[in-house]
Amino acid sequence: MELWWIVWSSGGKGNEKKLMSKDLSIIVPTLGQSPWLMECLIALRQDASPQTQIILVCQGAAPPPEVDRWVDIVLAPESPLGFAAANNLAMQHCRGRWVALVNDDVLIDDGWCQALLETLESRPKAAAVQGVQRRMAEVERLDGWGIGWNRHWQAVQLGHGEPVSRAPTAVQRIFGVSATAAIYRQSALRAVATSDNEIFDPRLFAYYEDVLLAGRLRAAGFEAWVVPTAGARHAGSTSGRHLPRAGLPWIYGNRHLVLMDLLGRRYLSQWPRIVLRDLADAWRYGKSGAWSSVGAIFGGLGRVLSQGRHFVRLGAPRLTGREMTEPGSDA
Repeated sequence: MELWWIVWSSGGKGNEKKLMSKDLSIIVPTLGQSPWLMECLIALRQDASPQTQIILVCQGAAPPPEVDRWVDIVLAPESPLGFAAANNLAMQHCRGRWVALVNDDVLIDDGWCQALLETLESRPKAAAVQGVQRRMAEVERLDGWGIGWNRHWQAVQLGHGEPVSRAPTAVQRIFGVSATAAIYRQSALRAVATSDNEIFDPRLFAYYEDVLLAGRLRAAGFEAWVVPTAGARHAGSTSGRHLPRAGLPWIYGNRHLVLMDLLGRRYLSQWPRIVLRDLADAWRYGKSGAWSSVGAIFGGLGRVLSQGRHFVRLGAPRLTGREMTEPGSDA
């Protein structure tokens, strides 16, 4: 096992032992808009071992000069690539057995790396693990503890908005992890990579890219787990505040594209239920006068028409409905 013990003294509190991996690479993509970026990087560096590799992908404004103290590599593409392509780019530089993805508005708790790596190491079939994330502004409320599906074939953040007391208390299987803050087994990622060696599908740009990856990992026989002792706080992306105008077309459109891939020919039989939920959401937005959101939903359907040919599959489903909605028993 490539795990080692690091012993150090902190703030006069005596020696502490933390089980860490020297083979962890952490990717933090940023658009340069998060006020939490520096705190995010500092928390990661303080929780990880000195040998942990931290990669920052800057797709907007230049990062503060002090980031050099906390990161090992700064990648600065000429133009924004989107979440999927930005992570694909950074993964080309990862040297570790484990790859963590952490949004620039996430602050991990002490022990986050250790708790997740221990779970990955002890479960050979585990491809990905995440902790329980709380809202930054409402720490008594959950941001989420994994990806699941509702009965309308919408991918959801499990526990989102619920009291923290509703979070799992033991390690348990889930359909997939949210790339907001998670650690992946790199060999599992490579096992489901495309012929172009891409982990996330860059055609999705942003939203649902981690859902598609979760489905492909599960279809390949891998597992995903939530680890309650790995805590984090998530503020929510700056772009998310403009969701009705910018994000909804991607969310509603990419949902169809991902389901085309995962459900195969079964997508056709489920299409009425999927579209009815879109129309119900549009009616709800329209009733409240949020017409820009209505337009965004129909914009998402337009995205399906333009991109669907790249995702549609007429073969057997990658996963059965049960496999998508019943991730597994507690452990």
